[in-house]
Amino acid sequence: MTERQPYVLLCEDDENDAILFELEWQKAGFTTPLRVMANGEKVLALLARCRDASEPCPELIISDHKLLVGGGMDILTRVRNTPILSKIPVILTSGVVNSAIKQQAMSLGAIDVWEKPATAEDFAKLANILPLLLGR
Repeated sequence: MTERQPYVLLCEDDENDAILFELEWQKAGFTTPLRVMANGEKVLALLARCRDASEPCPELIISDHKLLVGGGMDILTRVRNTPILSKIPVILTSGVVNSAIKQQAMSLGAIDVWEKPATAEDFAKLANILPLLLGR
């Protein structure tokens, strides 16, 4: 069996936001590939396959609060309630971050909540904590 390449799952339904995020991701020096998905139901199906080991699990999930179908809170809840997925760090993003969204995301186990577009400071903070989260 060959080892599958690690990846970061970016759940984003706005194509322009996804492109901007990918550019900033690379500019920040991250080399782990991004896998972009726009539909929350499809993300949940991917996570189910990951749970069953028929699909590799992402190392990190960055999800928009609202997607075409479903959203970041649904994804976060599924990850935290599934033992094999529960250690995957999840960052929630939103065009508008208010205290209710932030409080709900953090109570569900998000490691952070970012207002879109992600800033250089967001990526710098992630670069500092990601090795600790991934045990590297």
